[in-house]
Amino acid sequence: MKLIWIDLQKDGKQVYCLGNIISKAVYRSWLKNPTQCFVGVHFAVGSQSFCPQGKQTRSRKISIGFGITWVVDLPFPVAFFNKAMNMKKHLAVFVVLLACFTSPFSTFCQESSDLPFGVVTISVANGRAEASDRAELTTQLLLGTPVKILQSRSWYYVESPEGYTSWVSPGSIKRMDKSHFNRWVQAPKIMITKHYGSSVKEPDENAPFVSDVVFGNLFETTGDSGDFYKVVYPDGRAAFVKKELAQPLATWLDSISLTEESLIEKGMTLLGLPYFWGANTTKAVDCSGLVKTVYFMHGVILRRDSYQMVETGQAIDISNGYDDLRPGDLLFFRRDGETGNNPYRIRHVAIYIGNREFLHAGNPVKVNSLDPAAPHYDAYNTRTLIRATRILGQIDTPGITTVNSNPLYQIQE
Repeated sequence: MKLIWIDLQKDGKQVYCLGNIISKAVYRSWLKNPTQCFVGVHFAVGSQSFCPQGKQTRSRKISIGFGITWVVDLPFPVAFFNKAMNMKKHLAVFVVLLACFTSPFSTFCQESSDLPFGVVTISVANGRAEASDRAELTTQLLLGTPVKILQSRSWYYVESPEGYTSWVSPGSIKRMDKSHFNRWVQAPKIMITKHYGSSVKEPDENAPFVSDVVFGNLFETTGDSGDFYKVVYPDGRAAFVKKELAQPLATWLDSISLTEESLIEKGMTLLGLPYFWGANTTKAVDCSGLVKTVYFMHGVILRRDSYQMVETGQAIDISNGYDDLRPGDLLFFRRDGETGNNPYRIRHVAIYIGNREFLHAGNPVKVNSLDPAAPHYDAYNTRTLIRATRILGQIDTPGITTVNSNPLYQIQE
């Protein structure tokens, strides 16, 4: 059985990782059938062990001297576990562990405990399924977003505030220890509140360009100069941002009115945005990225993907029609030809805006109707509508947090 990675954990936190050493074809095979974790060996100390994406595997406890109990996942066919592990297998596992520290592959194994946090340093950082620019785009992270760094190789494997994991190139993240991260958390900030803009080197509209900015970008601010805020990027770069593009973060948070009307108003400002798989900014969105962006415009942090969102909020009964739906509710659509309520069958999500209409990333972002008599009736999505949930009234329930309440935006103890 070929291995894709080996990672070592202690008390639920990653200590070392050795990865991408054998065939990626096996990894792709696992992606097609994630209910069987059979492409890695996973070491853990003092914690429950899991394989990628939270799929639990069978495990065996192995005592390896010095009173340490190692829990080792051996993700092979189930029949393997009907046989007792003998000492040769114990020894083989221990040799692999030692290799992580002593072999040439140890250059891939870096400690993540010294600098466990990070902050995004560019307007939009791309999160990918693998540590490669060629890999699938799975999400995007806005400048100023705090993350946990779970692995460090040539790229960083990070966890964003909603608990989503992805690989991000090092140039997109400023790594920090806890003290520096807490200083950044406590620093006064401004938030970009317009869809697009730019920062410049001097407090002058004609000054040289520093970078683009988009809605949701967070900067530390050190004061102002006329019509400009003085800002500092997480990586230390200094710049100026026009005041018309931003607000102090505390002011913006206090001004939020999370209502049905505001959700629809903000959502309609994204009409015409292009669809792009994995995108979730005011530049482009996928279906769940649109929903996530509209709610983040109100300081609410939702889970990243539609199959995760469907498990949050209050379920709304649509079995007998749409009368119980309210603007801002989320609509979920199954894959065509499939039945049942399995969340992994969800392929699309939209925001209900009232009058049997919904806003969704249909390439471009547009409004369609559930009403067969409407000129913009969407027969396919109407036929495959399967579930609905309500976010309003459910803030700070599982999977729904805010910038004020999310643990990664808080001081780390």
